[in-house]
Amino acid sequence: MEQIDEEIIKRTVKDSVFTNLFREKEYLLQLYRVLHPEDKNVSENDLSDITIENILTNALYNDLGFRVRNKLIILVEAQSTWTMNILLRFGMYIFKTYKDILENTKQNVYGKKKVVLPRPEFYVVYPKKAGKHRKCESISLSAELWNGEKTSLEITAKVLYNGKKGDILYQYVMFTQICDDIFHKYGRTREAMIKILQICQDRDVLKKYLLSREGEVIDMVLYNAEEIMEKYVNDRVETAVKHAVKHAEREASIRTKIETCQEFGLSRKDTALKIKKAFRLSGSAARKKMGKYWNK
Repeated sequence: MEQIDEEIIKRTVKDSVFTNLFREKEYLLQLYRVLHPEDKNVSENDLSDITIENILTNALYNDLGFRVRNKLIILVEAQSTWTMNILLRFGMYIFKTYKDILENTKQNVYGKKKVVLPRPEFYVVYPKKAGKHRKCESISLSAELWNGEKTSLEITAKVLYNGKKGDILYQYVMFTQICDDIFHKYGRTREAMIKILQICQDRDVLKKYLLSREGEVIDMVLYNAEEIMEKYVNDRVETAVKHAVKHAEREASIRTKIETCQEFGLSRKDTALKIKKAFRLSGSAARKKMGKYWNK
């Protein structure tokens, strides 16, 4: 099932504007400067894209990870639904990434020498209008899951709602809000998308990026994550049903084989050997089937 699920996801999930935009170092550097305006000397050469989409094969969420010198920065975009489960995703990402770094640098986590790892920073980008969601500067695992009780595990993330006017975060947030407004008025159509691009160019919102990637952006934005999720779920259910039917048919065949052998007077040992060979079972699996279907 896991292999089938992964193939379905990889076949259906496309890139998003969020990940596509910041995959380019020009814009990634601008984003880093929004997060760390005090770091005046950083350059594109200091940026290392670690890509975290392989950690969860379901890439319907917009996740971004990159390294700057001794910092490991992970951003998750909260899309239409706000959920504190984002904090758990940070934990999954950071430990998977640390494991990869330790393996790549051949550091021994079981040795006496202290390992060297980049310092993590977690951010949640929430470009939607706040609505019922309360605005807060940061969220933490202890506060959200355990009512503020201190535990041995803590994860905190800074929440980014917008940037300063003109910076790359501000432009991205404006882009998402323009998309929401136009789609609400005119529906999710290619014509509406062209209108969005025109508004963004007039307002100097991601203008350079949109001009260079116009066709790609239209496809990315028109791509509806909910439709893909529905297709994924339907495919998964259909696969599960087929698997269940196939399993039931196989079980019925094994049972019939055992009962038939018993009716013809074959010994328990000979019957076990026959079903082991006929259905390519291991010795222990064959014994379990005999215990289940052999009439005592």
